[in-house]
Amino acid sequence: PDQAGMAELLQVPLANLIHQTIETDPFQVVLSHQLGDVLMACERLRGVTGLTVAVVGQGGAGLMFDSVLRRMGARDVIGLDPVAARREAARGYGSTHVLDPSDPEVVEQVGAISPRGMPDVVIDAAGSVAAINLAVMLVAKGGRFVPFGEPPARVFPFEYETLRERECQVVSCTSTGYELEGYHAYRLALNAVARDDFGLRELITHRRRLEEVTEAYRLSRSGDDAALKVVVDLT
Repeated sequence: PDQAGMAELLQVPLANLIHQTIETDPFQVVLSHQLGDVLMACERLRGVTGLTVAVVGQGGAGLMFDSVLRRMGARDVIGLDPVAARREAARGYGSTHVLDPSDPEVVEQVGAISPRGMPDVVIDAAGSVAAINLAVMLVAKGGRFVPFGEPPARVFPFEYETLRERECQVVSCTSTGYELEGYHAYRLALNAVARDDFGLRELITHRRRLEEVTEAYRLSRSGDDAALKVVVDLT
């Protein structure tokens, strides 16, 4: 409840616990939190069958979106990330096309892939100011925009006029919604991880000890050494 990650001890209310009956590697169980977030966001999209989707950011969340959206029936999933190793990983998680968002012609490249001229759905899974504004620029007129990533600040320059011109639907969700729905998405995610429904077993690429936590965060942010998800081992 207090976001006290990496504390030696946590006091958790019983109502916040989810009973898991399938034996699962604890290092895989940690994926269920973010996967739960992704599943909730995808559920609120109300269907993507036959549509073109762009996912800006191919870190852990972006790769989860790739996998879930393809299994939901998306026609094309365009994965965008400036790190070459993550673009390559995206192909294995469901992306049908991968692009570098730092390419000055990336908007035209996305448009050439999309039958409607631009993707029907665009998800920001990165959270940087540049990624959020790029996502707005990519969505088709009348499409759907999902602001999923965590921005670096509450207030930042935003392509409001572009969003207004697109006349798109903004589909957002927060952790409060998950709690009100009885952690439904997290329960689904726990079982999905245990069964490997979305092929995420190789998503954790690095493990670091607690004394290496600074290096763990650096790897996670930079994507160096082909890092996707980095786990800090407290044992």
